[in-house]
Amino acid sequence: MNLTAAVLGILAAGFLLWGPLFKLKGPIQADASISDSSKLVSIDSNQQAVILRGVVLNETDKDRVENLAAQYAGVRQVDSHLTVKDGETDAAGGHHIVPATRNR
Repeated sequence: MNLTAAVLGILAAGFLLWGPLFKLKGPIQADASISDSSKLVSIDSNQQAVILRGVVLNETDKDRVENLAAQYAGVRQVDSHLTVKDGETDAAGGHHIVPATRNR
């Protein structure tokens, strides 16, 4: 394998791994319905999932961030570890899997 093919392979693998992060951060930042403090969530990615971590202001922000992540996750699942600032959590204790949806 030549150097150019190796570099392109590494770049392609990196995009597959990190692509959802770059595509997701913009829509979260641009969404006026999400409070500024909730826009500070951590977004990680691996080959199986987009992982959300952090504290959001309210349940509405939590749902919106998770829904945006599902839209941009592609075929990956969304693994949400978001907690609500006022202490509200769902039955799973604040951690649940959000089904991914295809980009439209």
